[in-house]
Amino acid sequence: DRTGFNLDTLVTNLEKLSAFTADRSSISTEDVSRVVVREKKDPIFNLTNAIMEKDGRNALTVLENLKSDGFHVLQIIKTLENQFRKLIRIREFSNHAFPDGPRAGQMSFNQFKQTILKAAVSHDQAALKAFTDQEIELTGEPVKKKDIPQDLFLAPNPKNAYPVFQTFQKSERFSLTELCHILLFLSDLDYKTKTSAIDAMTQIENLIMRICSKGGFVYAEKDQDRCHDF
Repeated sequence: DRTGFNLDTLVTNLEKLSAFTADRSSISTEDVSRVVVREKKDPIFNLTNAIMEKDGRNALTVLENLKSDGFHVLQIIKTLENQFRKLIRIREFSNHAFPDGPRAGQMSFNQFKQTILKAAVSHDQAALKAFTDQEIELTGEPVKKKDIPQDLFLAPNPKNAYPVFQTFQKSERFSLTELCHILLFLSDLDYKTKTSAIDAMTQIENLIMRICSKGGFVYAEKDQDRCHDF
């Protein structure tokens, strides 16, 4: 927890602990707390990965570490929004392109590349053409590569397909309705955080626990809120 996966840092800290404890036969957690400075920095994607794995304990630990490392709550909310928006696009694509299967979670990586990835690349090419055609019609100028939004693509780097495969697999841990509920919750939390004195971190903790619990996440029931009518 304090060194991450850096072997050199681990070895250095073990040497410090050995010197600190001298002739004692064991090293206690109190020794670690006194000697080892926490050097591990949790990238924010560790949080999204833990949530997509529905690993609540790990997700809450990473969230606390991000908070200690000075991450602003709005940065965390926005990252989660972007991730779940992408999962929604993947589920919508999968449901439309393969209504009767197959699904990424039921196939090997090679099978994924030959079927779903090919369809995703074709989808991305069509989406890119539609975007550039629209921009040219609006501005009369060709679109620069830097102006193309990366969230337009299901497979932004098809040559590095394994992360795409993993994301497709993780999207299947959620129903499309559940993903929409989560995104609505995050959008509302973003607004409330900017306009009122709300403990957003506690709200994110509650969200994580509800996502990772059995039964799925429900935020807006049908007819309960006309703005969020499912």
